[in-house]
Amino acid sequence: MPRQHDKNLWLYDTTLRDGAQMQGIRFSVKDKLAIARMLDDFGIHYIEAGWPGANPVDDEFYSELKKSPLKNAKLVSFGATCKPGKAASDDLQLQRLLDAGAPVITLVAKSSRMQIESILETSVEENYRMICDSVGECVAQGREVWIDAEHFFDGFKDDPDVSLNCLEAAVAAGARGVVLCDTNGGTLPDQIAQITRAVVETLNCDVGIHAHNDCELAVANALTAIVAGATMVQGTINGYGERCGNTNLISLLPTLQLKMNYKLIDNHRLERLTELSRAVAARSNRNPDPFAPYVGNSAFAHKAGLHASAVRKQSHSYEHIAPERVGNHRHILVSSQAGRSNLLQKAEAFAYQIDDPATALEHIKHQETKGFQYEEGDASLELLLRKLQPEYQQPFRVKELSVHSLSRDGKLGLHHASVKVEVGEEALWSAGEGCGPVEAIDAALKDALVRFWPELKHSHLTDYKVRILNPEAATGATTHVWIEASYCDQVWNTIGCSPSIIEASQQALCDTLEFFILKNANSTFADSNSLSQYSTQKKGATHGHQAA
Repeated sequence: MPRQHDKNLWLYDTTLRDGAQMQGIRFSVKDKLAIARMLDDFGIHYIEAGWPGANPVDDEFYSELKKSPLKNAKLVSFGATCKPGKAASDDLQLQRLLDAGAPVITLVAKSSRMQIESILETSVEENYRMICDSVGECVAQGREVWIDAEHFFDGFKDDPDVSLNCLEAAVAAGARGVVLCDTNGGTLPDQIAQITRAVVETLNCDVGIHAHNDCELAVANALTAIVAGATMVQGTINGYGERCGNTNLISLLPTLQLKMNYKLIDNHRLERLTELSRAVAARSNRNPDPFAPYVGNSAFAHKAGLHASAVRKQSHSYEHIAPERVGNHRHILVSSQAGRSNLLQKAEAFAYQIDDPATALEHIKHQETKGFQYEEGDASLELLLRKLQPEYQQPFRVKELSVHSLSRDGKLGLHHASVKVEVGEEALWSAGEGCGPVEAIDAALKDALVRFWPELKHSHLTDYKVRILNPEAATGATTHVWIEASYCDQVWNTIGCSPSIIEASQQALCDTLEFFILKNANSTFADSNSLSQYSTQKKGATHGHQAA
C-alpha cells in the first residue's frame, strides 16, 4: 500500500452557502444549524455557512453559533472585498462579516481582467487596492483570511500576470491562503493541473481549489489540483450548488482517503459517510441519488447472475471497496441476504436484537418498494423491527381519522381533525385544530393520549418535510413525509409514505408518538407488560375525550 501522505490537506464545506444556491434548495435556520453540527461532528475542517448581512437566515444562524460554537471545525463567514473607491474600514458589508464573529473569513475577489473591467467596472490597480485593503482590515481584527479568486482559471488563460498579481496582493496583506475558482466550470483537468502548479510554485502560501461541475469534472478537477499541490479543497455535500453543482465532497473524500492515502478523518467517521449524505439530502428536501458513487443504494448493487455469483466468492471481484467502509451495504438483488450485516449493525445501534434477520430484511424491502426510505427515519425503522416480534404491543391504534379544512372568500381558516384511538381495551374520540392539517392531527392524537402518557405534552414536532417520489404520476404521486421531533435533548426522525399526504403524515406522526412512549413515557411498555392493565391504572379525568 502506498505511504500515507504527510502534507496538510483541508476539507472546506460550503453546502450552507454555495450549496444553498442550487435550484430548489432553501435552508431554514434550523436546517443550517443541524447540518453544521453534522459536518462538525463528522470531521470537516472548515464550514462556510453563509453571507452575514445578506439575509435574516444567515444573520440568525451566526448569532446562534455565537452562543453555542462548533466543537471541532473552523466556522467561516463569506463575503466580498470592499467596493471600488471605498475604504475597507468604512465598508458596512465587511463590518457585518467581522460582527458575525466567525474566526475565519473568506472574501471573494475578482481575478480576471475582463471581470474587473467589464463586470466590476473598475481598474486593475483599484482591484489590487480593494483586495489588499480588505484582507488587511480582517487580519487586523484577528481573523484567518482566505481569498476566493473568482474566475481565476479563465482570467489566467487571458492575462496570467493580472490574475497572479491579484493573489500576490492578498498574500502581501496577510491572507492565509488563496482559492483558485473555476467559476464557470469549463476548465479541463490538464489545464487545472498546469495552472495550479504554476500558482503553487509562485506563491508562498496555501492554495485551494473551488470547482464547479458544468462539465461533470468538478471532482476530477479537484483531485487534479491536489496532485498539483493544492492543500485545500472546497466543495459541498452531494455536490449541491448553483447550476450543475460543486465538487462533491461525498465522492471526493473517500477517494482521497481510501485510494490516495490521505488521512483526513478517522475511519469510524468515514463509516458514517452514507448516513451524512442522506441526512443532508433529507434536510435539503431532496431524494438521495440512488446511483451516487460510494453512498447510493445502487453503488454496491448486483443484479446480473454472473456478478452476484462472483461477489459472493470474492467481494472485490465487482466491488472497488468494501461498502461498509463508507457506511453503505451490498445489495444482491436476487437474494434475501442482501444488506443483512447493515441491518444487524442498525439493530445493535438500537440496543435491540433481531431474532430473524432474513425475515426482517424482506419486510423492509417490501416496505421500500412502496417508497419508504428508512435511512431517513431511524425511529420508524426501530419501531418496524420491534413490531415484527410477536410479544410487542402497540401502545395505541388509530381506528378512524377525519380532517376538515374550511375556506371563505379564498382564505383558508383553521384545520380540524378528529380521531378514534384505541388504547388497550379502551376506545376514545378526540379532536384538535391547527393552522395546517398536520398540526391538527398532532393535536388530536396528543389530546387522546396525554391522559395515559402525560409526558407527551412535553414532546414537540420541530420539523416537517414533504417530498414527491414519482412526480410523473402528477396528482397520483406517492408522497414521502419526514418528521423531526424532540423531547429535552433527544431528537428523533420518523417517516410516512402514501399516495395520500394525510395518510403519510398520520403514519409519521403515529411513529413519532409511539417512539416517544417506547423510549420515555412508560418503561414497563418496553418490557411487554400488559398494556390494558397499564391503561386501566391511568384512567382519570376525560376532559376533551368521549368514550366510544
